[in-house]
Amino acid sequence: MTTKIEKISPKIYKVTDNDKHLGTISTYHNLFHNKYIYLKFNLSDYSVNIPFSKIVQAEHQALQVMIDSNENPIVDFLLRNGFICKRHCYTLTVNKKDLKIEINNKLSLHFFNTESPDYETVKS
Repeated sequence: MTTKIEKISPKIYKVTDNDKHLGTISTYHNLFHNKYIYLKFNLSDYSVNIPFSKIVQAEHQALQVMIDSNENPIVDFLLRNGFICKRHCYTLTVNKKDLKIEINNKLSLHFFNTESPDYETVKS
């Protein structure tokens, strides 16, 4: 099998295997870690080996990926292609009962999650 990667726009790479289109890999920058180029995958097949060195050469930056740990096919694909897991991050669900120190009852709490419209405001 011959897997190829080709830059088709400033932030998108097309992946083919034996001339069969497998999808794309998009690139983006993370404001807090701007020395890396981040990758986002939209592939139909994660069993191939991709020449990620082509993206490194084109972008002149080290590669990084942020995904949920439950995305097992992508995790396996990345490990098989030479990526190393350097950091685990967790999303927690907490409430007042979980705090070590009781909150003053005069304070109001606003409940939201990552899907709530207010999440982007609080995150900034």
